[in-house]
Formats: sequence, C-alpha cells, structure tokens
Amino acid sequence: MFQSYANQNQTTPTFKTKRLLLEPFTFDATKALNQEEDEEWETIEELAGDAKVAMTTQFIPHPYPTGASKSWIASQQKAWSTGTDMTLAIKLIEQGPTKSKIIGVISIMSDIYNGTNILKLGYWIGSPYWNNGYATEASLVIVDFVFNTLNISCLWASCMSHNIGSERVFQKIGMKYQYSQPLVIRGQPIDCKFYNITK
Repeated sequence: MFQSYANQNQTTPTFKTKRLLLEPFTFDATKALNQEEDEEWETIEELAGDAKVAMTTQFIPHPYPTGASKSWIASQQKAWSTGTDMTLAIKLIEQGPTKSKIIGVISIMSDIYNGTNILKLGYWIGSPYWNNGYATEASLVIVDFVFNTLNISCLWASCMSHNIGSERVFQKIGMKYQYSQPLVIRGQPIDCKFYNITK
C-alpha cells in the first residue's frame, strides 16, 4: 500500500520519541553476525517466547521455535522493499540510542478486511515492560507517519476481545471500535474486536 514511498526510500525509516527508538532490525542472515545482531534475534526469541506475550497476538507461535526469529526478521526486511509491511524494533532508550534495548515490535501491514485493502497496525511489548505506556507512545508515532507521510487516510487494528490492554491503547491513540468477528487463531475460533482511525 506504500510501494511508491518504499521505492523512493529504500531504507526503512527510524523514529524517536522521548523514551523510545523505533528502528529497523540490523540482523542480516546473509552475513556473519556481530554481537549486537546476535543479541537482537535472541532478545526477540526471549520476549516473544513468553506465553503471556504470544497469547495476546494472532501470529506468534508458542512454544517459540529456536532460531525462528532469524527467518522472521529476514522476511520483514524484504516486506519493506515491496511496500506491503513495515516492521520496527521498539527500543527503550536508557542512556542514549547506542545503549537502547529491544522491548517489543511494531508494524504496519497490508491486509484485507471485508474485501477491502487496508493498512493495519500491529505490535507487541515484552511482558516485563507492560503497563508503562510504551505501546501507546510507539503507536502514536506510527499513526502520524501513516497519515502525514504515507498520506493514507485510515489505519486499522484488531485484538482478541479479552485483550483489554490493547483496547486501551487503541482508544488512547484515537481509534474507534467498529465491529467484532471471530478469527481462527492457533486452530481455534477466537472473538476479536476491530478498531480504526481516520485522518
């Protein structure tokens, strides 16, 4: 949905807030890894491997397969070049950007709702960092990017109906509830709520 922007900007953008750095992963599966890159995929596996995190998402497998984050990161890097997805590491700035650490992931993804092509917001935060407003802070930056840089007029998001935390994030960033619908998640129909925000 943002192919022209991706073509003109081959490097995935980076964003900074008061507490967070949102930036593309540095991991490259085709090259030898340095210490930072090793820590990157290992941190993703550690955080995403937590059942409390996986069970709030539609796609994170549980148990999380060892090494699976390497192929996942590589696939997200390719998705930017096609203009379908943008995935960024959410990093907590402790003593400046060079000492930041990954606490989660945020994405915008092309999807289809009710036969219409749309852009969808997705994210997860590692459970040790819940209830600090990080998801809201990161999501507000992405909403601004979608509306004012990509010039896309509507952004969607969904969560499982029991995920009250994500519903609160949606509401805090200005999204409105649209409808509920069951989705098949890990082989089971789960009731989900759909929200959107328009420019």
